[in-house]
Amino acid sequence: MSVIDQILEEIVQKNKRIELLNESGMPQVGIFWFINHKIIADTIPWKEGIEHSGFYNGTSNHQHLWKTLKQVSKDLTGKFTDHDRGRVVYNSKKDQWLIYGPKKLMLNNTPTGKQFRDLVVKEFNLPKDKIKWKADIHYEDPDNLNWEA
Repeated sequence: MSVIDQILEEIVQKNKRIELLNESGMPQVGIFWFINHKIIADTIPWKEGIEHSGFYNGTSNHQHLWKTLKQVSKDLTGKFTDHDRGRVVYNSKKDQWLIYGPKKLMLNNTPTGKQFRDLVVKEFNLPKDKIKWKADIHYEDPDNLNWEA
């Protein structure tokens, strides 16, 4: 078997594993945007994610994926930082799902915050009792930050 055939076989096997894990309802990790009250996400079953010190993360990043998404959808405009975005990570040591995003979405005291939380839980198939919502300055709109403070 050639090297190319081996690589192709590995890709096929990985895609089969991912499909089976998705069918089983396994929770996902990855990135998302919240645009027009909808979630746009790139998810992967956590067991297929990238592991570092017990934390499982998705395989993509906002900046690179945004370029691709803009090419296939004329509805998406601006820079990847112009829209609310975040990330879902699994902490296997604590059996806890960490959801990072801008402060306004991490708060559950507004109708938009509640809607957002419900959509993320559904999109990533997360167990509601094992989630920690974390505001992170990394996901704030850089144009709205007070850089001189």
